[in-house]
Amino acid sequence: MSEILGQPEWFLEGYLGEQKTLRRWIIRPLPYCVGRNADMNLSLPYQSVSGRHAEFYIADNTLRIRDLGSTNGTFINRKRLVEDVVIQEHDFTSQNVNSEWDEQNPPLRILPRRCFKTFQKPTFLSRWPSGQANSRECS
Repeated sequence: MSEILGQPEWFLEGYLGEQKTLRRWIIRPLPYCVGRNADMNLSLPYQSVSGRHAEFYIADNTLRIRDLGSTNGTFINRKRLVEDVVIQEHDFTSQNVNSEWDEQNPPLRILPRRCFKTFQKPTFLSRWPSGQANSRECS
């Protein structure tokens, strides 16, 4: 099923773990919690990630993210969340704002299913994107 109640399926995509293989996680069920705790929808084994770090949810027919009071903060496109944010195609989420690629805390791209492409190692994950991260559109 590619859509639920008229909403596109959204995914987190990135390179995690020692294998450095591209992985995708469907953002479902909503709300979808991310953190270091084992009972999270997505458990990330990084010290910079709080036990209950961030949450994706739907409001006003849009996918949004909120920080759950994490110690290090949640970032979308290198900007720290100070309030809930509407997610756009190709946004990046991370737990730090380093301008250089951080092997210990790689960013994850957020995209709907219709944006999936086949590629080896995308340049968008070899370092932080320059300019607007959500400037590309999918066909």
